[in-house]
Amino acid sequence: MALSGKKTLPMMADTLALPGTWGAFFGQSGFRLYPYQLGATVRADSAGAIVPTNGLGEFVQNDYVMACRTVGYGGSMLYIPDVTRISRIVSDPASATDDELILDPAIAVVAGEYLFNLGADQSAAPTAGPQYDGSTISIYEDNVGTVASAYKYLTTGQGGVFRGWLSEGVIVADLLIADASGVPRVVWPFYPIGPEVI
Repeated sequence: MALSGKKTLPMMADTLALPGTWGAFFGQSGFRLYPYQLGATVRADSAGAIVPTNGLGEFVQNDYVMACRTVGYGGSMLYIPDVTRISRIVSDPASATDDELILDPAIAVVAGEYLFNLGADQSAAPTAGPQYDGSTISIYEDNVGTVASAYKYLTTGQGGVFRGWLSEGVIVADLLIADASGVPRVVWPFYPIGPEVI
């Protein structure tokens, strides 16, 4: 049950658990979890500026995207961020036809890969080295949203445990999982966010 008489923000609390040896790798303290607005899967191979997608995620014009390779691991599909394939959306996704994004510079993508939405990253050169600060999702240190986090990410504790509160109304987010040095390792798309249960 939520706290009575007060709004309760969506809580993001879990243990970072990925299959097999990935679980041992990510079940450490100090990893960073960046919640982002939704991206989309690539519908068909493209080596040009026009990329067909399965839906348009939550992209807006001038957002940056990072292509993520797909890696099958047992019964799971993992998405590995490729920091060499980052581009900017120059079209307006709201007026897109056939769920296509127009990117500049053009990047080569393969059907089934994931386009992670970096948002309006504030790096001086996001395509060369993003700061990972373009998420539109706010993080709070309390469940009523009075104490904003100084960071755009949550940090895992012992065993990969993490906890934090996100912007009101967030029910699902894409997670960019980075190691303790901030190097992106895995994207976990469509991570479900739920209200805090007390």
